[in-house]
Amino acid sequence: MRQQVHFVYSFGLYRGRVEDNWGLNMDNGFFRLKTPSDLFCKVKCDFEDYCKNPNDYSLFNLLCGLNHLREWIEKYQNNHKFDSKPQFFVSKLLNDSDYKVIKELCNNAKHFKDLKGIGQRSNCFEGFRTGFSRAGDRLGQMNNTVDGKDIRDVVFNIYKKYKKYFEEIHKD
Repeated sequence: MRQQVHFVYSFGLYRGRVEDNWGLNMDNGFFRLKTPSDLFCKVKCDFEDYCKNPNDYSLFNLLCGLNHLREWIEKYQNNHKFDSKPQFFVSKLLNDSDYKVIKELCNNAKHFKDLKGIGQRSNCFEGFRTGFSRAGDRLGQMNNTVDGKDIRDVVFNIYKKYKKYFEEIHKD
């Protein structure tokens, strides 16, 4: 079943397609974001926005989406008693060092509590730097690092894992 989704996003209108092969809706959620697939669609938009124009707003949205998508998968699976794919995926994600960084950054930003020292391990700078910047980066672009690693690498690693997960559950 395919449905067309329209929602206001980042001061604009997003028109995308959400595929929900489960055909079920959560009782909760956020307006038209009812399933983990719906939230992943939003995360894809956040990812594209951050890649096009790295800034604090788009990074905040992306990190929160990537962090909480795991919880949506977990709760949706628990509510609908599907197979063990979600449980296996969630357990692998919780042990992933990049996911832990995303979770720490998100929780630090939301709760103003730096319990794991992520604030001291994070850095932000503007501009193009030899040895760090990539083809396509702009001269005045914002860059973020955690533990000396480009946040784009951390985010992309987890984004790819979610993408693969959703591709696998929707091909069944």
